[in-house]
Amino acid sequence: MASISNGKLAGLFKRLETSYKAGLDLRSILEQESTNGSAAYRKELRVVANQINQGTTLAKAIARNEGTFPPLVLATIQAGEQGGRLEEAFGRLAKHYASLVSFRRNLLTLMAWPLFELGMSICIVGLMIVVMEWVTSSQNAPSVDWLGFGKNSKGENRVSTGGYLLLYMFTVTFCLGATAVLVMGTKRGWFGTLPMRIARRMPLLGTIIVQMAMSRFAWTLGVAIDAGLSAMNSAQLALRATQNFFYTRHENDVALKIRGGNEIHEALRATKEFPAEVVMYVQNGEKSGEVPEMMKHLSDTYQERVQTNMKTLAVVGFVLTFLLVAAIIIGAIFFIFVNFIMKTYNDAASGTF
Repeated sequence: MASISNGKLAGLFKRLETSYKAGLDLRSILEQESTNGSAAYRKELRVVANQINQGTTLAKAIARNEGTFPPLVLATIQAGEQGGRLEEAFGRLAKHYASLVSFRRNLLTLMAWPLFELGMSICIVGLMIVVMEWVTSSQNAPSVDWLGFGKNSKGENRVSTGGYLLLYMFTVTFCLGATAVLVMGTKRGWFGTLPMRIARRMPLLGTIIVQMAMSRFAWTLGVAIDAGLSAMNSAQLALRATQNFFYTRHENDVALKIRGGNEIHEALRATKEFPAEVVMYVQNGEKSGEVPEMMKHLSDTYQERVQTNMKTLAVVGFVLTFLLVAAIIIGAIFFIFVNFIMKTYNDAASGTF
């Protein structure tokens, strides 16, 4: 099944929050939703509505349609249903996905022109390889040996212009493909925790990754505890809600420690992966018996930090992309000057041209 986009999720949960608050039942709301949007969207919502009509809970209906909704949606809806806070769950999801959409829109707006320049720069460098071959051929001059592979016994470049062009295209394709695989693999845990460990140490980006995961964790843990779930089940549900392999991999270890008599904060501290602030909040909540209140406050705090840092990241991304484009252009100009203009001048001066 095709997953629903962040934009559609933001709108869906905002409408669910509003309609549910007005007293409408879920079946009616979802049936209404299934009459709008694309054919695929209507089909997915109709399936969920039919299952609810047969007596299934929303969380179970979502779980049965794996791939349609992100894992975060399932974990949050489960916590909301079990805690009697489904309306709040809808609002939390609407705010989360609206934030992602807003961040993506702002980032694309800031980076649209630099990315266009980057794409043009990549094309221009490839075109330059071909044009320089045409210029040297028309002037009966030696072709440019771009990477200095030297000449063969016949005095010709070991790598032809076509070879350099293919090498350049392969390098660009490899870099783009490697980036795509790295992003997808990191999200799905293909490479273990190494990419996430590296990302977590990156300024700003690492902070946002941790803050987003901890906001989801705190909110879900608080709602689950408030719903009367056991400490073990609450912690497992909260870990799944992080939607981050770096934390979800600890689900079994945390569950075993809690089952063995440890409190939640002790189990989290034992992983050595959770921020000290989160462990402290959980510990204080367990001691005071106010875990739900403490977790809601912590989650809201992290949400505010995420939104502030996302705005900063968008600006930083714009600057870095602009600098990268400038570096490519300056590098290309310098390379042409040194390897073609200066070389031609020196050859002419020495009489070898």
